[in-house]
Amino acid sequence: FDLERVQKGGGIFSEEKLDWINSQFIKNMEDSHLMEELKLRGDIEENSLGKDSVLKIVKSTKERMKNLGEFKNLAHFFFNLPQYDKNLLIWKKSNLAGAVIALNECIIILNSINSENFKKEVIENELNQFGEKIGKGDLYWPVRVALSGKEFSPPPQEIMEILGKDESVRRLKMALENLEK
Repeated sequence: FDLERVQKGGGIFSEEKLDWINSQFIKNMEDSHLMEELKLRGDIEENSLGKDSVLKIVKSTKERMKNLGEFKNLAHFFFNLPQYDKNLLIWKKSNLAGAVIALNECIIILNSINSENFKKEVIENELNQFGEKIGKGDLYWPVRVALSGKEFSPPPQEIMEILGKDESVRRLKMALENLEK
């Protein structure tokens, strides 16, 4: 600080710059420390997920957070699946039948994966084989929406690993039921 550099004009406050600085701070925080901060704010509900899963959720969302207040909006679907319009399940380049096929096949593939082996990499390898046949957008769009209720979220494989096999399959089946209404 140098008093000679002080000028008559008012200082400029940039909310955009503040968000960027804050996001950099969040990205550099240890996941466990960030989780504790979010707990103190009342933003985290461990529910039936457990501490390890909540830590994975924090790790998954912290790259997209500009401030701590955004966590609930970015991660709420992990704790409780929100309501969403069934038309959101249909990718813009697909149709209802394509979404039904993708969700059904995804359920079959997930059921074939051993629960102990239900990891992001394994899920991705298995789903990509089918995705190459029908198109990855045709597969991953309805799966993403079925799991999160959102257009934008972490990758579906990451969500599935955090939710676990049973909850992932349950949400995919709920999406199929939603499409059949």
